[in-house]
Amino acid sequence: MKTIIKTDDQSFKKFLNALSHDRIVEHARKNLLPARITHVIMENQYLQKDSFEILTNSEIKAPAFFIEELLKPLLEKQEDAAITELMIALFSKKLMVDTLLKYADEYARLAIIEHQNASNQPNTSRINYN
Repeated sequence: MKTIIKTDDQSFKKFLNALSHDRIVEHARKNLLPARITHVIMENQYLQKDSFEILTNSEIKAPAFFIEELLKPLLEKQEDAAITELMIALFSKKLMVDTLLKYADEYARLAIIEHQNASNQPNTSRINYN
């Protein structure tokens, strides 16, 4: 019997929190645009230093406002895959859940739920019944 999951904020948050970190990463990778990820990084000062250091492969000791000014053009030049990898490396499960809640519209939420339900079904396509 299939459980019906609602797409309102509270129900969807409960659904996402019940998933493993790997599943959240998978859904975030498919549903969060690099521009959204960049926006979240720029909103959260604690992510900026680490993002800069990962992208430049060097340490930086500078005031936060200086790092923000250096990071912004650096993020704009990055490929989509690099931005997604930054998210995977730096975002906690809670931040990914909060970001999906904030930026996933009802259709994206339904797609996440349907994908999760489909992946929970037993895979019988590889079974040889002969």
